[in-house]
Amino acid sequence: MKPYFSFRRKFKKSGDNAEHFFFVTGHFNFIALKVLNGDADYAEFPDGYEAYHTAGYRQLRLLARVREDLGNEATGRLYGELGIRTHTQQLSSTYPDQPLETVSNSVMVDALAAAGLPAEFLAAADDTGFDGLLKGETAEALSRTGPDVGTPIITLDPDGKALSFFGPVLSEIPRGTAAVELWELVEKLAHVPGFAELKRSLRNDLNFV
Repeated sequence: MKPYFSFRRKFKKSGDNAEHFFFVTGHFNFIALKVLNGDADYAEFPDGYEAYHTAGYRQLRLLARVREDLGNEATGRLYGELGIRTHTQQLSSTYPDQPLETVSNSVMVDALAAAGLPAEFLAAADDTGFDGLLKGETAEALSRTGPDVGTPIITLDPDGKALSFFGPVLSEIPRGTAAVELWELVEKLAHVPGFAELKRSLRNDLNFV
């Protein structure tokens, strides 16, 4: 389960010192790894890989239903709660000794409750009526970046001169001033003419603190 984001940036000035404050508004769109790997032979992947992609795909259907009915803010709340249960709390420790399909349903039920959303939305996870939307938005995301990328994909100023890129990929969550500085650096880099890639494969252990 992965989103891609569209952002608009707005500025405010404070008095004569022209100090700039900004806030960023984001809109959730969807990109499905199961769609990206649609032609892949899962026999060549690690055990359980296809099952995890399927579980994520079901969560994307759920998110699509929430966005359709309640809009972007509710979608963001639910996405955060799903992420907490999938990553921060670790599925194996939160839902021990359960098959993945059961765990996936438990994650969605718990996340809906934590986000203050009706449990009835769970039925959307198996509603294939959302599949065309998920495939279309995945294709749109790749049309902005080119193939052979992953997630996240971020689009800056989608109503103006749209700039899209894959990343940043982080093993730790920046907070406060560090988060603002990272955003400004990424935004500047995205606007460099001709810039295409900056990458390394060495990564630290994940830290969600």
